[in-house]
Amino acid sequence: MTKFVAAVIGLSLVAVIGIIIFGSRGVQTDRTTVGDMKTTKPIYQLDKTIVDFGQITVNDVKSADFTFTNTGTESIQLTHFQTSCDCTAATIRVGTVLSPEIGMAGMMTGSAANWRSDLPAGISATITVVYTPSKMPVYGVVERTLKFMANDNDLTLTVKANVQ
Repeated sequence: MTKFVAAVIGLSLVAVIGIIIFGSRGVQTDRTTVGDMKTTKPIYQLDKTIVDFGQITVNDVKSADFTFTNTGTESIQLTHFQTSCDCTAATIRVGTVLSPEIGMAGMMTGSAANWRSDLPAGISATITVVYTPSKMPVYGVVERTLKFMANDNDLTLTVKANVQ
């Protein structure tokens, strides 16, 4: 019986030490470790996330500019851009660098599909989303999106229209 009690106490002691050693690693700040890569939660400001073009015709071409500003102290990596429809395209300007035309996943060429940019602290990117309804005629209220990642955070910009 005393061997059993000693074994239970020993295992309990090992479990408590393990919790103390490994449990303290669960405390996180704004940094996350993924494998060997550390990512920082981005601190940014978007001037808007939705633009409503109102009533338009199927032959109109409408564009909207979104301003994404890095208000943090570290660079933000902008990646994984894709639109929800082939009728929607986007370009991203960071300083003097302009991305290739971003489109729907599976429809982009290699350079557009893999385009990424580091946005230094204090710098803004202008994201232009262009909606061309005639490329995929749909009538009525339509919403199209541009999705991308800022570090490891999913973001979505939306354009809406009532297509006549």
